[in-house]
Amino acid sequence: MFCPKCGLEYREGFNECAYCHVPLVEEMPDGTEEYDEDLNPTLSMPEGQTMASVSAEGDEAAEEADVLAKPYRTAEEQAADMKSSGLTLLFVSIVGIAFLILCYLGAFPIHFSGIGAIITYSVMGLLFLVFFVSGVRAMKKVSALEEDAVRENEKTEEISSWFLESYTAESIDASIGAEERDNLDADRYFDRIRYMKAEINKRFMDSDSRFLDFIVENLYSEIFADK
Repeated sequence: MFCPKCGLEYREGFNECAYCHVPLVEEMPDGTEEYDEDLNPTLSMPEGQTMASVSAEGDEAAEEADVLAKPYRTAEEQAADMKSSGLTLLFVSIVGIAFLILCYLGAFPIHFSGIGAIITYSVMGLLFLVFFVSGVRAMKKVSALEEDAVRENEKTEEISSWFLESYTAESIDASIGAEERDNLDADRYFDRIRYMKAEINKRFMDSDSRFLDFIVENLYSEIFADK
């Protein structure tokens, strides 16, 4: 993707030039030169910053936005959802099959006859049977998810207890130099998050990335509640 005004090239996923604020195009327009700081003085960059660093920061921001857009679901939440779905499917299937049997026995003033009766009972019976089988499978998965939830809760408690004993809001800000520079709130937030994740990764290197994001978000809310 290219900016039609300055010619700056962007990776896939960007739609607007960060400097010219115009929509990007797929091909370099004719007559547009590659970006050059000397030829494009209006697109001045902060001292010490390069196009490579801008691209890296863009990738990093995109990853952070992707994480925020997809909240982590704990094993406990998944187990609860799976159990609810399984019980619902079992209930619907049992009630449905019982209804068909009662209709067949004449307990309800609903009568099917001929080929219509065969099709109705076959289709509805098959549908309720599928519901029943799906419900049984869902309930079988619940026990495994509940075991995962126990292990996940233990791991969460272990990491959280260690971090809260080892770090404070002041020590984190001192480590990232937050007090020494004029940061925007959003920049300071991401600096803190990156530092916390890095410190936890040093001790718990086998942590899943999304699970780690979930823990860090909870720790951040607790540590920086008044900041």
